[in-house]
Amino acid sequence: MKVIGGADAVRLTRDPARDMSPAWSPDGRHIAFARDGAVFLIEPTGRGERKLADIRAGDIEWTQDSKSLVISAGTFRKSQLLRLYVETTEVKELTTPPSSQEIAFGDFNAALSPDGLNLAFVRLHGSVASDLYVMPLSGGDPRRLTQNESVIRGIAWTSDGREIVYTRPGLWRRPADARPGAPSKRLEGVDPTGAGGPAISRPSPGLPVRLAYEHIEVDTNIWVKEAQDFSAPARTLIASTRADENPQFSPDGRRIAFVSNSLGSFQIWVADSDGSNPLQLTSSGSTGTNSPRWSPDGKRIVFASVQNGNRDVYTILPDGSSLRRLTTEPSQEGRPSWSRDGRWIYCYSDRNGRNEIWKVPAEGGGQAVQVQVTFDRGHESFESPDGKLLYYEDYGISGLRSISTETSSGLREGTVVLGSLRPGYWAVGEKGIYFVDFDDRHAASHYRFYHFVVGASEVSQPIMFYDFKTKEVSQIGAIEKPVMRPAPGFSVTWDGRYIAWSQVDRAESDLMMIENFR
Repeated sequence: MKVIGGADAVRLTRDPARDMSPAWSPDGRHIAFARDGAVFLIEPTGRGERKLADIRAGDIEWTQDSKSLVISAGTFRKSQLLRLYVETTEVKELTTPPSSQEIAFGDFNAALSPDGLNLAFVRLHGSVASDLYVMPLSGGDPRRLTQNESVIRGIAWTSDGREIVYTRPGLWRRPADARPGAPSKRLEGVDPTGAGGPAISRPSPGLPVRLAYEHIEVDTNIWVKEAQDFSAPARTLIASTRADENPQFSPDGRRIAFVSNSLGSFQIWVADSDGSNPLQLTSSGSTGTNSPRWSPDGKRIVFASVQNGNRDVYTILPDGSSLRRLTTEPSQEGRPSWSRDGRWIYCYSDRNGRNEIWKVPAEGGGQAVQVQVTFDRGHESFESPDGKLLYYEDYGISGLRSISTETSSGLREGTVVLGSLRPGYWAVGEKGIYFVDFDDRHAASHYRFYHFVVGASEVSQPIMFYDFKTKEVSQIGAIEKPVMRPAPGFSVTWDGRYIAWSQVDRAESDLMMIENFR
């Protein structure tokens, strides 16, 4: 805690466990926070710490009378909003999200209206989709405000209570009584790639309203090193002052596909394997274009992109021509990869209520010829070198598993290959599987969605190799700087000679303010 105008911050808690989500009561008498699966109160002087309830809390919001807390509380695969009364420690359910088998699902980011009567919150439908909802604080059915937004990470009511400002990314505003299909309005003058966490002042009548938000700048670049020489230094391969991510070597190792927002929005690019001759392939207005993967013959690139709130799988030629959409269902599809014979494209899909691996004909053909491959949850996948197995992960819950690519095998559950593996940073090569061994206990600057981490990892992270012949795992290198997760950021040439990854070389954040916000 820091007194306004004071020189130094004052430490309030000293427990070795992590203290999170502090929230100051409106009467100024208490600060609520979360620690190790419980909610605590403490006085601003650092005295009077006490546990209120054993609740695994995320976000914490006080009611206007300072007598209760609204908490997003959850365990694996489910989060809901609870109301915790300070004096009696009584707990009341505010929301009960529909049951789901998705990896990430539930209600988060609660924000009370200025009059204290209504509650806005974010309902996460999966790993890449969420929407705004509003409900009376006294209880009742939530009303949906938006339709198929990307992940929303911050909301705030305008001072008059008529609109809600939110991050999707960028800052947007929306009437609190809007219909789900109505468009939102972008706040002009705000960088759409680095804004979040809006807060709006509630001044006395006649005084100007101010909007504050966090402006984040993250410079991620693509690095490369020789895999067979542990001591070989890494070198920069693709670099700009913005984000360069999602590297993927072509089958012959001569070119590399990647994602960059160096010219504004995130687009698919290709370059020679030394980083020269960069070429932008796509020009969509989406902020969710990612995961480029080369076809086995190197003649096409598959990728995922969010258009009109829906994530689908597309292919394009390496010269930027012949863009083709392969999935058209209202569900979310992503993280595509090719079969070794080039006939199929694997991707995750939530069309049956949770993420599973499906395969789609590379030439298209509609939903009738799309085949479900996994039945025990799947997210990111690659075929084995001989095409007989599909390796896949499920956000790190069950590690890396394999299943036969023969649909007639009758197998419905995969066999565990590696007990620990996280999405975005693994690749299948000719002789084995390469992966980064993340330790989530030391993750820094992150959001934690149950079993996987979103944000910057802690350094250093070992690069490991699983040998197909010996079944042994050995360390072959390390990434010495933070990486952004769980976005795909790792690639290996087919012969295992070179490894490429994206890492955070610079990260800055500032508080920004808009005067006379209307």
